[in-house]
Amino acid sequence: MERKLSPEQVDKLWTLFKEEGNLDAKDSLLRYYLSLVKWKVRRMMPEYNYCNYDDLLCCGIIGLIDAVAEYNPKQDIKFESFAADRIRAEILDYIEAKDWASPELREKINALNMALETNLEIEMLPVEKSFEDKQKSILAKVIDELPIKERAIFTLYYYEDMTLSDIAKLCCVTETYVEETHNNVLMKMRARLDSQNLLS
Repeated sequence: MERKLSPEQVDKLWTLFKEEGNLDAKDSLLRYYLSLVKWKVRRMMPEYNYCNYDDLLCCGIIGLIDAVAEYNPKQDIKFESFAADRIRAEILDYIEAKDWASPELREKINALNMALETNLEIEMLPVEKSFEDKQKSILAKVIDELPIKERAIFTLYYYEDMTLSDIAKLCCVTETYVEETHNNVLMKMRARLDSQNLLS
């Protein structure tokens, strides 16, 4: 795990997140339990050795995010057991379909589209605040076509409201890589809209 925490410290993070909505506590929990994702991916790699480790890691992180959001510390089940099932399910969804079209991930993509529609001050993407249906459809298609790591970074940034620095730590990449990936995705979106004469 990211760093050694006492059971009391972990319990305090859960309390801060679940009872007070503290997002810093949520990020700390994600980083703390990241090793659980890595462990699960390593366990699955021998069976699915034709898959890319980094791709499965990104899927597992999405599963971890869902688990942290859904977990009730008052339940009579350890978080590790609760999260392991969701991490594995998210990874299997990707392996079986090679797509992020599971209901949970589709909700994230739809939420991302809504975020874009309300204009999150994306300077490199000068489109109107209220997208037409065709614009939204094209943006969703671009997101669907992204490599899994790019899609994870974009989803974490816009849907989970994580900073570039936090995403870099969570995905085990450099902040420069995250920033470049983010900018490249925006450029792809702009190019696709421009090719359809849909830029404002």
